[in-house]
Amino acid sequence: MSFEPKIVAMLCNWCSYAGADLAGVSRFQYPPTTRVIRVMCSTRVEPSFVLKSFLNGADGVLVGGCHLGDCHYVTGNYYTIGKMNMARKLLKYAGIDEKRLRLEWVSASEGEKFASVVTDFTGELKELGPLGEETKNSLALRAAFNVSLKPRIRILATKERMLTVEGNKYGEIYTPYEFDRISDEIVWDEINEEKIRLLLQQNACTLLEIAEKTGLKKETVFLYLMDFIKRGEASFREEDGTYVFYHDERELSIPEPLITGKYEGKEGVVVIGAGADGLNRAIAHAENGENVVVIERHPAINRYTVRKYLSSLDKEIPLEKFVELVKKGAITVLTNSWVRKIADGSVKVVQYPGRVNENCNNCNVCYEVCPLKTVDRERTLFSRKAAYGIRGIPTTYALEKETPFCQTSCPAHLDIRGYVAKIAEGK
Repeated sequence: MSFEPKIVAMLCNWCSYAGADLAGVSRFQYPPTTRVIRVMCSTRVEPSFVLKSFLNGADGVLVGGCHLGDCHYVTGNYYTIGKMNMARKLLKYAGIDEKRLRLEWVSASEGEKFASVVTDFTGELKELGPLGEETKNSLALRAAFNVSLKPRIRILATKERMLTVEGNKYGEIYTPYEFDRISDEIVWDEINEEKIRLLLQQNACTLLEIAEKTGLKKETVFLYLMDFIKRGEASFREEDGTYVFYHDERELSIPEPLITGKYEGKEGVVVIGAGADGLNRAIAHAENGENVVVIERHPAINRYTVRKYLSSLDKEIPLEKFVELVKKGAITVLTNSWVRKIADGSVKVVQYPGRVNENCNNCNVCYEVCPLKTVDRERTLFSRKAAYGIRGIPTTYALEKETPFCQTSCPAHLDIRGYVAKIAEGK
């Protein structure tokens, strides 16, 4: 009995699906191997959809969209390319031939082309043979599917065009080679971590057993296990002279920040969060002559941070009036701060390090000399340096809160800022 592959075809509503419909109406002959799913745009097809199809028994996945430049949503199919590139990377690490995923541009008038694509893809899958049950149920494929759902991977897949063609907000453009290298490293790291997590969730394992099942070096497995233990995802015990690791979700205490801010205020009102509602309340109390302190977790208060609050969706943002009262001293602002405890009419606040220097005069030198490109956690991916400028209250240059990136990226985990300061003092 000859092998007939199962193909999941995810087709754009406006072009490829219409092309498939035309192929049927025109009675073009092609193998009945496709199971069609209609989507409004090919960019709706996430890498997780592709992985899920293989987990559920598909032998191949066909994604069809409008020709480049003809997308009904202008640039939707350009983002499809990035998502399918990410899906291919995940398939590679899952041990599945990348040829089992195919991306084609078929217009509404190309019924004959659609029939030709399905015929050709079916023949190619017959040569590859069925996707074995062992592969469909493999640890690597399950790990790849879980990884495809992670925000880090989904964001990376959608940012390929921006980072390699359009450039980020600083005008920096990555070469395709640089982006490919970065994304490969991220996918490799995420899949290895997920493999180990799945193994620990199933059974307790020794380090050697994990290394054997994942194909990783013992030294690499050890580093991942130490990360799991630090995050509270795993623990270990000794059995017959051997350490056994197992899954162990537990609540960890939040470490104290490097710097604790202290504000000795008079009796008054504390407003937590600088949303539209918070700003209005702060203004009202300040105009009544009360002492007002506004606590905000972002390094500065501006329109961008204010809009992050739900109350800002349907209320006017009185930022100009708020700024005026801050300048008059009627309102005190504590940014980069978090409320740790509220009790007995008092509020305990911790303030994380933010500014590069308390005497910052916005000269931009720190940004120019900072060698580290890093993730902008609030906005997008790979878009700024560890030292960055921010406008608002206050307008200043800031570092990432908690441990600075230059310290976490240092192989020796040195506090680089303090080290450089000592050198400047001649010590």
